[in-house]
Amino acid sequence: MITTKFPGLELIVAWNKPMLKSGNDYVFGANAATAHIIIAPWGDVLEDFRNRFEKLEGVRVSKKTIAVPNDWKIEVALVQSMVRARLKERK
Repeated sequence: MITTKFPGLELIVAWNKPMLKSGNDYVFGANAATAHIIIAPWGDVLEDFRNRFEKLEGVRVSKKTIAVPNDWKIEVALVQSMVRARLKERK
């Protein structure tokens, strides 16, 4: 979903987690755990989107990550907006 929309991003493994990079900058990461999926938006993106995630049931927002339940229906537009915001931020 992300690499299709943003084909210039490089998929790598960092800290044993899948991450997307643009040049030397991390853009987005995700990791599945037993009860949740950890989303790692980089830069100031987390703060920009914090309110939207805090309103969702079962979602926890920490200092650097967002934990969504494993059964969360991915909001493609929201995730793509986060990636777009990070790419814009790094310019």
